[in-house]
Amino acid sequence: MYITVKMKLTVGTKVFAVHKKYVDENLSGGTIKVCKVKTFKEKNGEIIPVLSEIGNSKVKLDTNTHYLYYESELAIEAITVQHD
Repeated sequence: MYITVKMKLTVGTKVFAVHKKYVDENLSGGTIKVCKVKTFKEKNGEIIPVLSEIGNSKVKLDTNTHYLYYESELAIEAITVQHD
């Protein structure tokens, strides 16, 4: 299960981000970005985390387009393509 914005995140929490498109549409080629919560910001009356990719602090990830996971195993499972 991915992390919702309502779940407890704190500054410095390590998360694994996967683009929603690859999960929702069961597409191959998805990647996992290892991130840390850098800070929080207000957007349209909602508090959202600002994520920074570990090793490349210039890359900021949008929580509206990515699912967040606490464990790498769950992120790997999320991008694993299911063949029917």
